[in-house]
Amino acid sequence: MESLGHSLERMASCGAIPYYERYFEDFVAACGNVHFTPNGRFDYDLDNPARVLSPIESWREPGQEPRTWTIAELERYRDLAPDCMGRWVVYWRQNMPGLDNAALDDEGLPMRCWWPFLFY
Repeated sequence: MESLGHSLERMASCGAIPYYERYFEDFVAACGNVHFTPNGRFDYDLDNPARVLSPIESWREPGQEPRTWTIAELERYRDLAPDCMGRWVVYWRQNMPGLDNAALDDEGLPMRCWWPFLFY
């Protein structure tokens, strides 16, 4: 899961899909990345109980207010992806723009689903 996350990040920075790259690069640090949760203090930090404000569940949505986030959000994925950062990267992907997402692009139109970009 983590390795595929690095592929996802690389696809968003190699120039192959400009639309995906424009918005992925704007996927703010407070939303995390493959190695860091929104409250991560260091790589692979899945133990920090600190509460932080993060827009990960509301990124580019109308009103897009950050919400309180803790690692408790990841518990539902513990059995599904127990390896390394597994539960985090599953959650991270679940919050990227997908089918019928509420995120808006720069023109105020519904953001395209990112999932097809991962198969080009």
